[in-house]
Amino acid sequence: MLSIPVTSRRSQTTVAAVALAFSAALAGCSTGSDSTAGTAPPSTLAPSVASVSTAKLDPMDFVYTQGPETAGFKLDQSSAGAGNPTSHDDAIFLDIDGCMGQNVGAPTAVATGPTLTSQDGFTSVDSNAEIVTTAQRAAHLQELKDPRLDGCIKKLMGQSSGSGTSQDNTIASLTWRTAPVPAGALARVAYTGQVTASGTRTSVYLDVVFLGAGRVENEVALFSAVRPPDETLVSAVTAQLAAKLKSQ
Repeated sequence: MLSIPVTSRRSQTTVAAVALAFSAALAGCSTGSDSTAGTAPPSTLAPSVASVSTAKLDPMDFVYTQGPETAGFKLDQSSAGAGNPTSHDDAIFLDIDGCMGQNVGAPTAVATGPTLTSQDGFTSVDSNAEIVTTAQRAAHLQELKDPRLDGCIKKLMGQSSGSGTSQDNTIASLTWRTAPVPAGALARVAYTGQVTASGTRTSVYLDVVFLGAGRVENEVALFSAVRPPDETLVSAVTAQLAAKLKSQ
């Protein structure tokens, strides 16, 4: 499964857990659809400052770790650690490259951070990091600007562009949601979807923030039910990753 929950394999498990937590708390209650969802360009790009180092880099140094903003979250280290940089299950951009018909190449090393889940189970935070060449990072930056990114993310989530078949514990009807790019990030994609869990249909939210500098790329994914992830949380998580990028 992908180290960051962007594709259907890990995301279905994570979103189902969030949806089930909501179902348990509010049995029989559905939140309906997100009235602010609509079509938009696939991402908004913010400037980045790149620093290049020849030192050997460990991707585990660039994943998200528990901070003050997630001090009360449950920590799950079971999936954390180094991955296979040539595996589509571990390197997020291999799937995006393939969707866009690009051959950018595999990263040098990849790692997955721990999963952090709020005490009520409604919000989860996952991250991963990759060591790449500056040429690969430049190519990925162009992919984040590409208008096909929206369709690729939906395809990787097992969706057709704009709709999906509702099944238990699977995401259906992904729609674009406008959300700000937090300071220090390159881009952000944000979606609203519907999940049916234990007979309850729930609105869920998927946000992925992309960062990169020098020879490192990192991403953080936030899933939540009931409402979009808190922007203070998104900003604080992003700030930690952006600070780690400066340590190259």
